Amino acid sequence: MNDFLSTLWGRLPAPLRDQLEGYATGFWEVLPQLILSVFFLVFVWFVVRLVNWLVPKTLRRARMRRSLIDVVMMLLTVSIWLFGVLVAVTIAFPTITPGRALTALGVGAWPSVLPSRTFSRISLPVCFC
Repeated sequence: MNDFLSTLWGRLPAPLRDQLEGYATGFWEVLPQLILSVFFLVFVWFVVRLVNWLVPKTLRRARMRRSLIDVVMMLLTVSIWLFGVLVAVTIAFPTITPGRALTALGVGAWPSVLPSRTFSRISLPVCFC
């Protein structure tokens, strides 16, 4: 098997071999960051489990309605996971910032979708009380 792979590797053109070696070198350089980001995601999972265990009990003691507890839990869970994934991506790939990742998802560009006249018609009452 080893002879077959060395023969196959020898038959590849030199530029392709150099490119594949560059990919392998880059993978080994990024591997510690990938492992750290996976550990961070496991930590986020534990935090979500803790929040899912602790917050409903607290909200039930406050006599909050069941449907409102469900909404709060959904918002908390999604927010924690979103924050955790953005931080994990930043750990794994330092050139990507959470702001860039949100913009890539389209979350940061919502005002550019609306017509420009929409914001000019909004008037907020001013109170200098």
